[in-house]
Amino acid sequence: AALGDRWLASRYALAEAERSYKRLQNESPKTVEVLAKILGVNITCLAEPYREPIAIVNNVTIYRQYEFRIHFLDYVRVAQRLLGDPTWRPANLPVVQGYVYLAKKQVARLLKEAITIYIERSITGFHIELKTLPPLVKDYIETIKDLLSKHRKPKMVKTSDKKYFVKLPEGMVLIEAFPPCMKDVYDALLRGENLSHHQRFAIATFMLNIGATVDQVVDLFKNVPDFNEKTTRYQVEHLAGLRGSQKKYLTYSCEKMRTLGLCHGDCGVKNPIVAYYRNASKIVKQSRKQEASP
Repeated sequence: AALGDRWLASRYALAEAERSYKRLQNESPKTVEVLAKILGVNITCLAEPYREPIAIVNNVTIYRQYEFRIHFLDYVRVAQRLLGDPTWRPANLPVVQGYVYLAKKQVARLLKEAITIYIERSITGFHIELKTLPPLVKDYIETIKDLLSKHRKPKMVKTSDKKYFVKLPEGMVLIEAFPPCMKDVYDALLRGENLSHHQRFAIATFMLNIGATVDQVVDLFKNVPDFNEKTTRYQVEHLAGLRGSQKKYLTYSCEKMRTLGLCHGDCGVKNPIVAYYRNASKIVKQSRKQEASP
Protein backbone atom coordinates (compact mmCIF):
# COMPACT_ATOMS: atom_id res chain seq x y z
CA ALA A 1 0.00 0.00 0.00
CA ALA A 2 2.85 2.40 0.81
CA LEU A 3 4.33 1.91 -2.66
CA GLY A 4 1.16 3.09 -4.39
CA ASP A 5 1.89 0.69 -7.26
CA ARG A 6 -1.28 -0.71 -8.84
CA TRP A 7 0.61 -3.30 -10.88
CA LEU A 8 2.28 -4.72 -7.78
CA ALA A 9 -1.02 -4.67 -5.89
CA SER A 10 -2.73 -6.58 -8.70
CA ARG A 11 0.17 -9.02 -8.97
CA TYR A 12 0.05 -9.73 -5.24
CA ALA A 13 -3.74 -10.02 -5.25
CA LEU A 14 -3.64 -12.52 -8.11
CA ALA A 15 -0.97 -14.65 -6.40
CA GLU A 16 -2.98 -14.80 -3.16
CA ALA A 17 -6.17 -15.58 -5.09
CA GLU A 18 -4.45 -18.40 -6.96
CA ARG A 19 -3.25 -19.90 -3.66
CA SER A 20 -6.77 -19.62 -2.23
CA TYR A 21 -8.27 -21.18 -5.36
CA LYS A 22 -6.23 -24.35 -4.87
CA ARG A 23 -7.24 -24.59 -1.22
CA LEU A 24 -10.93 -23.90 -1.89
CA GLN A 25 -11.17 -26.96 -4.12
CA ASN A 26 -10.37 -29.12 -1.07
CA GLU A 27 -12.72 -27.36 1.36
CA SER A 28 -16.17 -28.66 2.25
CA PRO A 29 -19.15 -27.09 0.38
CA LYS A 30 -20.38 -25.42 3.58
CA THR A 31 -16.97 -23.85 4.22
CA VAL A 32 -16.91 -22.53 0.65
CA GLU A 33 -20.36 -21.03 1.20
CA VAL A 34 -19.24 -19.25 4.39
CA LEU A 35 -16.07 -17.91 2.75
CA ALA A 36 -18.10 -16.65 -0.20
CA LYS A 37 -20.40 -14.67 2.08
CA ILE A 38 -17.40 -13.13 3.86
CA LEU A 39 -16.28 -11.89 0.44
CA GLY A 40 -19.72 -10.45 -0.25
CA VAL A 41 -20.72 -13.14 -2.74
CA ASN A 42 -24.12 -14.62 -1.92
CA ILE A 43 -23.56 -18.24 -2.98
CA THR A 44 -25.80 -20.94 -1.57
CA CYS A 45 -24.77 -24.54 -0.96
CA LEU A 46 -27.71 -26.75 -1.98
CA ALA A 47 -29.07 -29.46 0.29
CA GLU A 48 -29.55 -31.61 -2.81
CA PRO A 49 -27.46 -31.04 -5.97
CA TYR A 50 -29.23 -29.64 -8.99
CA ARG A 51 -29.17 -32.27 -11.74
CA GLU A 52 -29.03 -31.19 -15.37
CA PRO A 53 -29.70 -33.89 -18.01
CA ILE A 54 -26.96 -33.76 -20.64
CA ALA A 55 -27.28 -37.02 -22.60
CA ILE A 56 -29.10 -40.35 -22.94
CA VAL A 57 -26.96 -43.45 -23.32
CA ASN A 58 -28.64 -46.87 -23.74
CA ASN A 59 -31.91 -45.37 -22.47
CA VAL A 60 -30.14 -44.13 -19.35
CA THR A 61 -30.15 -40.38 -18.68
CA ILE A 62 -26.76 -38.88 -17.84
CA TYR A 63 -26.84 -35.91 -15.46
CA ARG A 64 -24.39 -33.17 -14.58
CA GLN A 65 -24.59 -32.14 -10.92
CA TYR A 66 -24.28 -28.65 -9.46
CA GLU A 67 -23.83 -28.18 -5.71
CA PHE A 68 -24.22 -24.39 -5.59
CA ARG A 69 -26.35 -21.58 -6.91
CA ILE A 70 -25.89 -17.81 -7.12
CA HIS A 71 -28.29 -15.05 -8.12
CA PHE A 72 -27.84 -13.99 -11.74
CA LEU A 73 -26.97 -10.38 -10.89
CA ASP A 74 -24.34 -11.45 -8.34
CA TYR A 75 -22.90 -13.86 -10.87
CA VAL A 76 -22.51 -11.24 -13.60
CA ARG A 77 -20.94 -8.81 -11.12
CA VAL A 78 -18.27 -11.24 -9.91
CA ALA A 79 -17.67 -13.08 -13.21
CA GLN A 80 -17.22 -9.93 -15.28
CA ARG A 81 -13.63 -10.74 -16.27
CA LEU A 82 -14.51 -14.35 -17.06
CA LEU A 83 -17.40 -13.73 -19.44
CA GLY A 84 -15.10 -13.53 -22.46
CA ASP A 85 -14.75 -17.31 -22.13
CA PRO A 86 -17.89 -18.94 -23.62
CA THR A 87 -18.00 -21.57 -20.87
CA TRP A 88 -18.70 -18.82 -18.30
CA ARG A 89 -21.49 -17.10 -20.20
CA PRO A 90 -24.90 -17.58 -18.56
CA ALA A 91 -26.29 -18.92 -21.85
CA ASN A 92 -24.00 -21.95 -21.42
CA LEU A 93 -24.86 -22.57 -17.76
CA PRO A 94 -28.08 -23.77 -16.12
CA VAL A 95 -30.11 -20.70 -15.12
CA VAL A 96 -33.38 -21.38 -13.28
CA GLN A 97 -35.69 -18.70 -11.86
CA GLY A 98 -32.96 -16.08 -11.76
CA TYR A 99 -30.24 -18.32 -10.27
CA VAL A 100 -27.11 -19.64 -11.96
CA TYR A 101 -26.14 -23.17 -10.89
CA LEU A 102 -22.46 -24.02 -10.48
CA ALA A 103 -20.26 -26.97 -9.60
CA LYS A 104 -17.77 -26.69 -6.76
CA LYS A 105 -14.74 -26.16 -9.03
CA GLN A 106 -16.59 -23.37 -10.83
CA VAL A 107 -17.41 -21.71 -7.52
CA ALA A 108 -13.76 -21.90 -6.48
CA ARG A 109 -12.77 -20.19 -9.73
CA LEU A 110 -15.45 -17.54 -9.26
CA LEU A 111 -14.24 -16.87 -5.73
CA LYS A 112 -10.72 -16.52 -7.07
CA GLU A 113 -12.02 -13.48 -8.95
CA ALA A 114 -13.76 -12.16 -5.84
CA ILE A 115 -10.59 -12.58 -3.75
CA THR A 116 -8.51 -10.78 -6.39
CA ILE A 117 -10.92 -7.83 -6.41
CA TYR A 118 -11.15 -7.78 -2.60
CA ILE A 119 -7.37 -7.67 -2.09
CA GLU A 120 -6.81 -5.12 -4.87
CA ARG A 121 -9.40 -2.76 -3.37
CA SER A 122 -8.08 -3.29 0.15
CA ILE A 123 -4.54 -2.31 -0.89
CA THR A 124 -5.38 0.59 -3.23
CA GLY A 125 -7.92 1.99 -0.77
CA PHE A 126 -5.45 2.03 2.11
CA HIS A 127 -3.41 5.24 2.20
CA ILE A 128 -0.11 5.40 4.07
CA GLU A 129 1.99 8.53 4.59
CA LEU A 130 5.59 7.61 3.86
CA LYS A 131 6.90 10.18 6.34
CA THR A 132 5.18 8.30 9.18
CA LEU A 133 7.07 5.07 8.47
CA PRO A 134 10.29 4.01 10.24
CA PRO A 135 13.53 4.55 8.31
CA LEU A 136 14.09 0.81 7.86
CA VAL A 137 10.68 0.41 6.18
CA LYS A 138 11.40 3.40 3.93
CA ASP A 139 14.65 1.73 2.86
CA TYR A 140 12.76 -1.46 2.00
CA ILE A 141 10.27 0.57 -0.07
CA GLU A 142 13.07 2.24 -2.03
CA THR A 143 14.72 -1.13 -2.66
CA ILE A 144 11.44 -2.56 -3.97
CA LYS A 145 10.93 0.46 -6.22
CA ASP A 146 14.38 -0.08 -7.72
CA LEU A 147 13.66 -3.77 -8.32
CA LEU A 148 10.32 -2.94 -9.96
CA SER A 149 11.87 -0.37 -12.29
CA LYS A 150 14.43 -2.95 -13.45
CA HIS A 151 11.84 -5.71 -13.81
CA ARG A 152 9.38 -3.72 -15.88
CA LYS A 153 10.61 -2.37 -19.17
CA PRO A 154 9.30 1.01 -20.29
CA LYS A 155 6.53 0.91 -22.89
CA MET A 156 7.83 0.56 -26.44
CA VAL A 157 4.97 2.35 -28.17
CA LYS A 158 6.17 5.81 -29.09
CA THR A 159 4.23 9.04 -29.06
CA SER A 160 4.69 11.77 -31.59
CA ASP A 161 6.64 14.94 -30.81
CA LYS A 162 6.17 18.50 -32.02
CA LYS A 163 8.76 18.19 -34.78
CA TYR A 164 7.73 14.90 -36.37
CA PHE A 165 4.13 14.18 -37.27
CA VAL A 166 3.86 13.50 -40.96
CA LYS A 167 5.70 10.26 -41.66
CA LEU A 168 5.17 7.48 -39.14
CA PRO A 169 7.78 4.71 -39.23
CA GLU A 170 6.73 1.11 -38.69
CA GLY A 171 5.81 0.50 -35.09
CA MET A 172 5.14 4.14 -34.26
CA VAL A 173 1.73 4.80 -32.77
CA LEU A 174 0.21 8.20 -32.01
CA ILE A 175 -1.20 7.89 -28.52
CA GLU A 176 -2.69 11.37 -28.93
CA ALA A 177 -4.90 10.01 -31.73
CA PHE A 178 -6.46 7.21 -29.66
CA PRO A 179 -10.25 7.45 -29.36
CA PRO A 180 -11.44 7.73 -25.70
CA CYS A 181 -12.44 4.06 -25.44
CA MET A 182 -8.98 2.79 -26.41
CA LYS A 183 -7.18 5.46 -24.41
CA ASP A 184 -9.04 4.30 -21.29
CA VAL A 185 -8.07 0.65 -21.85
CA TYR A 186 -4.49 1.62 -22.77
CA ASP A 187 -4.12 3.69 -19.58
CA ALA A 188 -5.57 0.85 -17.49
CA LEU A 189 -3.04 -1.48 -19.08
CA LEU A 190 -0.15 0.81 -18.19
CA ARG A 191 -1.43 1.09 -14.61
CA GLY A 192 -1.14 -2.69 -14.34
CA GLU A 193 -4.84 -3.38 -13.91
CA ASN A 194 -6.14 -6.89 -14.49
CA LEU A 195 -8.06 -6.32 -17.73
CA SER A 196 -11.07 -8.34 -18.82
CA HIS A 197 -10.91 -10.63 -21.85
CA HIS A 198 -12.82 -8.08 -23.95
CA GLN A 199 -10.51 -5.23 -22.94
CA ARG A 200 -7.44 -7.29 -23.84
CA PHE A 201 -8.87 -8.34 -27.20
CA ALA A 202 -9.94 -4.77 -28.00
CA ILE A 203 -6.60 -3.07 -27.26
CA ALA A 204 -4.49 -5.84 -28.85
CA THR A 205 -6.43 -5.94 -32.12
CA PHE A 206 -6.68 -2.14 -32.20
CA MET A 207 -2.93 -1.65 -31.85
CA LEU A 208 -2.07 -4.37 -34.36
CA ASN A 209 -4.34 -2.68 -36.90
CA ILE A 210 -2.85 0.79 -36.48
CA GLY A 211 0.75 -0.27 -37.01
CA ALA A 212 2.08 -1.62 -33.71
CA THR A 213 4.27 -4.72 -34.00
CA VAL A 214 3.66 -8.00 -32.20
CA ASP A 215 6.69 -7.32 -29.99
CA GLN A 216 5.31 -3.94 -28.97
CA VAL A 217 1.89 -5.34 -28.05
CA VAL A 218 3.45 -8.20 -26.08
CA ASP A 219 5.72 -5.73 -24.29
CA LEU A 220 2.73 -3.62 -23.23
CA PHE A 221 0.99 -6.65 -21.79
CA LYS A 222 3.93 -7.20 -19.46
CA ASN A 223 2.14 -4.73 -17.20
CA VAL A 224 -0.79 -7.07 -16.46
CA PRO A 225 -0.54 -9.09 -13.21
CA ASP A 226 -1.07 -12.50 -14.84
CA PHE A 227 1.38 -11.94 -17.69
CA ASN A 228 2.86 -15.05 -19.31
CA GLU A 229 5.09 -14.17 -22.23
CA LYS A 230 4.76 -17.46 -24.10
CA THR A 231 0.96 -17.48 -23.90
CA THR A 232 0.63 -13.77 -24.66
CA ARG A 233 2.91 -13.95 -27.69
CA TYR A 234 1.01 -16.93 -29.07
CA GLN A 235 -2.33 -15.12 -28.66
CA VAL A 236 -1.09 -11.84 -30.14
CA GLU A 237 0.46 -13.64 -33.12
CA HIS A 238 -2.86 -15.42 -33.62
CA LEU A 239 -4.72 -12.07 -33.61
CA ALA A 240 -2.15 -10.67 -36.05
CA GLY A 241 -2.87 -13.50 -38.50
CA LEU A 242 0.50 -15.19 -38.07
CA ARG A 243 -0.91 -18.46 -36.73
CA GLY A 244 -3.84 -20.80 -37.28
CA SER A 245 -6.18 -19.63 -40.04
CA GLN A 246 -3.81 -16.75 -40.94
CA LYS A 247 -6.74 -14.38 -40.41
CA LYS A 248 -5.93 -10.96 -38.99
CA TYR A 249 -8.59 -9.88 -36.53
CA LEU A 250 -10.22 -6.46 -36.51
CA THR A 251 -11.01 -4.77 -33.23
CA TYR A 252 -14.59 -4.52 -31.96
CA SER A 253 -16.96 -2.13 -33.69
CA CYS A 254 -18.23 0.92 -31.79
CA GLU A 255 -21.60 -0.79 -31.41
CA LYS A 256 -19.94 -3.83 -29.82
CA MET A 257 -17.84 -1.57 -27.56
CA ARG A 258 -21.06 0.14 -26.37
CA THR A 259 -22.66 -3.24 -25.70
CA LEU A 260 -19.63 -4.25 -23.59
CA GLY A 261 -19.72 -0.97 -21.66
CA LEU A 262 -16.32 0.08 -23.04
CA CYS A 263 -17.51 3.06 -25.10
CA HIS A 264 -17.77 6.33 -23.19
CA GLY A 265 -18.76 8.75 -25.96
CA ASP A 266 -19.94 9.16 -29.52
CA CYS A 267 -17.04 9.70 -31.94
CA GLY A 268 -19.34 9.65 -34.97
CA VAL A 269 -17.71 6.56 -36.51
CA LYS A 270 -18.43 2.85 -36.66
CA ASN A 271 -15.04 1.52 -35.58
CA PRO A 272 -12.29 2.82 -33.22
CA ILE A 273 -9.71 2.31 -35.98
CA VAL A 274 -11.54 4.83 -38.18
CA ALA A 275 -11.57 7.29 -35.25
CA TYR A 276 -7.82 6.80 -34.78
CA TYR A 277 -6.94 7.54 -38.41
CA ARG A 278 -9.28 10.52 -38.47
CA ASN A 279 -7.58 11.94 -35.37
CA ALA A 280 -4.12 11.12 -36.75
CA SER A 281 -4.98 12.93 -40.00
CA LYS A 282 -5.91 16.04 -38.03
CA ILE A 283 -2.59 15.89 -36.17
CA VAL A 284 -0.69 15.61 -39.46
CA LYS A 285 -2.55 18.54 -41.00
CA GLN A 286 -1.96 20.68 -37.94
CA SER A 287 1.74 19.81 -38.05
CA ARG A 288 1.97 20.85 -41.70
CA LYS A 289 0.36 24.18 -40.90
CA GLN A 290 2.86 24.78 -38.10
CA GLU A 291 5.78 23.92 -40.36
CA ALA A 292 4.47 26.17 -43.14
CA SER A 293 3.95 29.18 -40.87
CA PRO A 294 6.92 31.61 -40.66
